[in-house]
Amino acid sequence: MNIISLSIGWIFGLLFLIIGIDAISESFLGGLSFILISFLLLPPIRSLVFSQVQKEIPSWARGLAIFLLIITFGIFMTQSKKLKTQEIEAQLAEAQNTQTFRQKNISYFNQNSAQVLKVIKRDLRKGKYEQVVSVSEKYLPTQNKELIKLHSKANSKLVKFQNKEEKTSKPVSSSPREDSINELIVQNAKSPETVTRKKTIDKVKKDNKSTSEEILAKLKDIPASKYKENQTLYQQLVDLNPDKKKYERKLKYYTNKINKTKRDASEVKNKKNDTEGESDSTFKSKELLAKLKNIPASEYENNRDLYQQLVDLNPDKNKYKKKLEHYSRKIAENTTSSPADDSNDHLSCKDIQSKKKFINTPEWLSTNGHCLSKKQKKKMEMRLLANVRKLSTKKTRKNRDGYKALSILNPGNNSYIKKLNRYEKKYEYPVIQDIKF
Repeated sequence: MNIISLSIGWIFGLLFLIIGIDAISESFLGGLSFILISFLLLPPIRSLVFSQVQKEIPSWARGLAIFLLIITFGIFMTQSKKLKTQEIEAQLAEAQNTQTFRQKNISYFNQNSAQVLKVIKRDLRKGKYEQVVSVSEKYLPTQNKELIKLHSKANSKLVKFQNKEEKTSKPVSSSPREDSINELIVQNAKSPETVTRKKTIDKVKKDNKSTSEEILAKLKDIPASKYKENQTLYQQLVDLNPDKKKYERKLKYYTNKINKTKRDASEVKNKKNDTEGESDSTFKSKELLAKLKNIPASEYENNRDLYQQLVDLNPDKNKYKKKLEHYSRKIAENTTSSPADDSNDHLSCKDIQSKKKFINTPEWLSTNGHCLSKKQKKKMEMRLLANVRKLSTKKTRKNRDGYKALSILNPGNNSYIKKLNRYEKKYEYPVIQDIKF
């Protein structure tokens, strides 16, 4: 071999060897093809083969082998790239399907969150922790706070349950004393008295179970509206099954219903008795009130007599007592009125001005209003208007006389006249205090 062929063999042999080793990670057969090419080119390998077979491989055979191995490398590498492309596409499709499935789960949960949470809570109460974990994991991407709490709670319960099972499955070493106690317990359990007592307990439980089934069968035929019958049967079930909370809740429900029915019945009865007892007095009171509407307030004696009857029929009504006192006081004032007061209406303007006492009733103003100056009339109008505005619209008589006095003080004000006409129709007697200057 000359130096040129040796150099070419080393350069290309090492090049194909490095490429082949690197290509093994992508395609084992493709990388192996380039390694075989490097064996055909490297001088040490060629010398080793020649020393073993004592025959040199012709150049054309080596060239053909190298050509075929290069084609093989291309084929294997192409297949490897195709496989990788298919794997990537499959991964992308799987990721897309996962995303689609995840999006479907999110949309389903958003539409049916109440129902899904209800099912998860029910399974959690029943102790189906694995099922709760698997179902809640599907909807965790929704980031629902209540769902996350239920998932973590089921997870912790499942871990505790598994740890408890592992502890119970492990054999526990006991001390000699514990062994002796266990032996005594076993011997006691095998004694005739214990066996008899156990049989009795089993028989009672069996009888209770059959009796409970019979009672439940009866309850199916009884409507829920029959509270007393339901209460009796559920009381029997509670006595037979004191550990069943369901029967206790039902018993409490029907007991409350019966108590409520009794209360309602007693209230209706009391109302009926009250209505029967008060019907006569109520009817008479209505008749008297109807009469009062047609009697003017100035007829003190008639009003007093009718209100006296109302007080006799309704002694607890303070309204009638006040009216009775009012009309009694008016009658007493009329009978004991002094001549000086009566003659007040016939005083001269000079005497009225010297007294400095003006009465704001329509009668006094119509007789003595001309004695007042414009300033006095304006002042009296302002004070009287302030008093009238404080009155309730229900006090029609006071409003009527107030606006009558105002219309006398200021006859040009149409508002006073309109309101006077409105309140005159209702006809109520006023009680307005005197105004002093």
